[in-house]
Amino acid sequence: MSRQPWHGYHYRQALLVHSPVHLTTPPQIPTTGAQELQRLLQDQFLVALPATLVYDHPTIADLAALVSQLRRGRTTTRSATTSTTVQLLRSIVAGVLGREVEDDEPLMQAGLDSLGSEAVRQGISEAFHTSLSPSFVFDAPTIAAMAAVLAAEHEVDNTGERQEVQAQTWEDVGRPISFDTTAAKKAVHLVGLSSRLPSTPGGHLAEAWAVLEEGRDLQGVIPLARWDVDRIYAPPGTTAAQRPTSYARFATLCDGVEAFDAGLLRVSPGEALLVDPQTRLLLEGVHSLLAGSSVLDPRATGVFSGCMYHEYLSVLAAGGSQQLPGPAFVGSGAPYMVGRIAFTFGLRGPSSSVDTACSSSLVAAHLAAATLTRGEATGAAVTGSNLLLDPATMVGIARLGALSTSGRCLSFEAAGDGYGRGEGFLAAALAAGGGSNAERPPHALAALAASAVNLAGRGSALTAPNGPA
Repeated sequence: MSRQPWHGYHYRQALLVHSPVHLTTPPQIPTTGAQELQRLLQDQFLVALPATLVYDHPTIADLAALVSQLRRGRTTTRSATTSTTVQLLRSIVAGVLGREVEDDEPLMQAGLDSLGSEAVRQGISEAFHTSLSPSFVFDAPTIAAMAAVLAAEHEVDNTGERQEVQAQTWEDVGRPISFDTTAAKKAVHLVGLSSRLPSTPGGHLAEAWAVLEEGRDLQGVIPLARWDVDRIYAPPGTTAAQRPTSYARFATLCDGVEAFDAGLLRVSPGEALLVDPQTRLLLEGVHSLLAGSSVLDPRATGVFSGCMYHEYLSVLAAGGSQQLPGPAFVGSGAPYMVGRIAFTFGLRGPSSSVDTACSSSLVAAHLAAATLTRGEATGAAVTGSNLLLDPATMVGIARLGALSTSGRCLSFEAAGDGYGRGEGFLAAALAAGGGSNAERPPHALAALAASAVNLAGRGSALTAPNGPA
């Protein structure tokens, strides 16, 4: 069947012929022809049609009625379209999972992994002739959710064109964002940054950007200075009944995390030994922020720290101390991290420690921005940190099967087998100001256009990302 002669008017005229001819009657239309007809009709009329099209609708009259119904913007049309969409989605998902699932069952809970989600996304893209975001399956975690998104995004508008789901590109990410802050009573501005990141000798952001531009891999075998990785290592798929094991040997680590200028921050050597290295590094980072900024007023500056793991007490206990001294218990932990920063620098604004797992730093920044917007403070020190100290955490995550054997995050790639753990420390200074240039704080690096934090509810899985949230 040639596609060239079958355009617009000719298709419509053909479908208006109420012929009793059965399309499945051989030899008029073989299986390959039926598939070609389905594809051509979908392309021309911008509707989703099932693979069993010519068997379910064996005459031209039946096809005409179906296509007309799908194109009409009535409730019955929406129901028919949704029903057809759901049938296609069920088939695609079952083909990947090897079994059928309920329409409202989260696919990852049903056993779909990252590779499977990519196969589902590709299958849907091909079936609906559209481009889908790499995160589509995470953002629409059930068949019902996918059908709702596709029904909304693929609805034929008054121009006859289908609205497609557009995949974000790196060009989109790098494009400057335009927003109007002139109407805002309070705008939030970034007025300082301090960082300590892997494999950057000075720990500066400029060095980190150079690493990204060069595309360097920073993963390495976890050194003995952290823990004996060989003692807990077991190849993937093996178990050791007598000891805890991990199949992951790689991580991306910061150098020199044990170093600390205690004298500069007026902390005694004995006390410094009992303070979590994460907190020590953040103290140095916030010191850099305050030393280089005349914008933040300590009397109205808050502290917001995002951190998931506080493992230093385990390290101290593993060092052989039968009984840890009292100060050790205020040297580690979420409340003491933010409290020590505020105490050291005399910051008297609202403060909060945040642990929402991987999103801790995001939520900390959101809370800080909301505090400034409400006028509860004029400035904020926002910190985020992650430090790998306890092998028990690595063992636990390995038991979930979440770690990459190579230590690399190959997101949305066929070779992806988990995520690689890494370290980093960032401190940012935020200041309140007006939306106009005249009201902007001096030396502002950027303005925070907006922030929002929501949970996914019943998403793909308990720990899976979700874009719409």
